[in-house]
Amino acid sequence: MNEPYIEYWGLQRHPFLLAPDSQMMFMAGQYFECLERLKYAVNTQKGGALIVSEDAGLGKTTILLKLIEEMKKKYGKAFRYAFVDHPTLDSRQMISYIAGSISGSTPN
Repeated sequence: MNEPYIEYWGLQRHPFLLAPDSQMMFMAGQYFECLERLKYAVNTQKGGALIVSEDAGLGKTTILLKLIEEMKKKYGKAFRYAFVDHPTLDSRQMISYIAGSISGSTPN
């Protein structure tokens, strides 16, 4: 971290990485609302939630990582999830991946 602005602003982490980093997300406006709606869907067990696909780089993955982070903190090992980030999986592979993620075993 040799960029001068990191030291100037007192940052502990680099804020501009290519990979999503939920720790560096500024939760305001529509991002805050989206996260709150997702948490509501999980906490009330109302069923599924939907994030509409938009252009790359708008924060969809980062919001989901933030949700996972918060749910793990709140529920510990009782919180199970499947984060599917492989858009090329066929239906059999998708079901296997989800089942493996939720059960804690490695999918085949």
